[in-house]
Amino acid sequence: MPPNQACALALRVAAGQVSLPMKLSDIYAALATASQDGNYSDMCKLIRSYFASPDALYASFWPQQQPACAAQYANASSQQHQHLPGSADSSVWNNLHNGANSNSNISSATTNDSSNRLPSSSSSSPIAKHSSRKQQSQLPTWLQVDFAAVQELHDQLQSCKQESVRDALLEGSQQLLLHMTDACKQGLSNPGFCRQVCGLLANPWLEHLECHHLVAGIAAVLWELQQPQTGRMFVENRVDNCCYKGMLQLLFLSWRATEMRRAVGFLQQYITITLYQQQAIVPGIEAATKLLGLLEAANSSSRVLDATEFYNDVVNEPDFNIKQDYKHWMQHNHSFSFCSHAWIYDPASKSKIMQLENQMQQLQAFESSMIRVSGLHAAHLGCLWRSRLTVFAFETHCHAVLVQCIHPLGQCA
Repeated sequence: MPPNQACALALRVAAGQVSLPMKLSDIYAALATASQDGNYSDMCKLIRSYFASPDALYASFWPQQQPACAAQYANASSQQHQHLPGSADSSVWNNLHNGANSNSNISSATTNDSSNRLPSSSSSSPIAKHSSRKQQSQLPTWLQVDFAAVQELHDQLQSCKQESVRDALLEGSQQLLLHMTDACKQGLSNPGFCRQVCGLLANPWLEHLECHHLVAGIAAVLWELQQPQTGRMFVENRVDNCCYKGMLQLLFLSWRATEMRRAVGFLQQYITITLYQQQAIVPGIEAATKLLGLLEAANSSSRVLDATEFYNDVVNEPDFNIKQDYKHWMQHNHSFSFCSHAWIYDPASKSKIMQLENQMQQLQAFESSMIRVSGLHAAHLGCLWRSRLTVFAFETHCHAVLVQCIHPLGQCA
């Protein structure tokens, strides 16, 4: 964690505003213990508290900290209380526990110590690591995230194969969504926003059917947070002069193919299964499609995935009522339509939409021509009718004159 942010967190803890965030190393230590004794209750409590805490996530996954190797934690019971990589530096946490609030102490604590770090399973060559660190250092601090460390933590949790661990992670994620929403509504700055989003979207259980309600919740919250904000929220919900929408866009642009493919995968799965089950477009599908659109927009610039990965299977099936979806799009009544998200259609479906468009244009042209023809015909009939009325009036007038002339002659006779 940067010195300024660590100092600010220490002051908040000393003032009693927040409790001291949990260390990520505690999660790994609890994991090592639970894997040996088979008791995951204490570990689930830690997981629930960790993922529900915005401060804990903000203090973790900084790029200068290397992720832990899975094999090194399989038999790490004797190293439970040692410093574990992938979390905030242990000296930082010791300073926070001791109430340290000087910039010099915290700055020295955040210095990298390669001698205390274990080798990473996800690290590549030294040149590649140096290049990655250099690229990360050029990003703003709130965007510097060690994606490999985020993924490794979730891989470790999934390897437990325990439903209790899954449920604890889901409960913590739901609490985190509430914290993120409250911070936005109260106009509070949230510098850990990107880490919180990464922690939410890296959940491997989001692909499971029993966790789809969390997918809908995450999509709805992220789409709501990136909407344009005004007034106090617009001024204060900014980090380095960047609003939630800008932070989310930059985060997706910085993603590798691994993070992008995982998020696209569970969103596509949610849309497909929900459409099959509901046979209707529910609000969760709308939110998931809109969030998927943000990913597609970022991918159109980063090009980490092929465009075909954004095609949805059920939307492109022959049984899907693409004509009805096109009508909703043409009505412009603010109803949801997949046609507004054309990237979700494959070339065959887009061809059908173009045929519908041509048919609609031909129908409109035919209606316009019929209206013009009927208008000319009505004008012609009107002229004939007026001329006949004039003749009839003239004939009536002449008949009246003749009657007036003949009537006196009849009286004389």
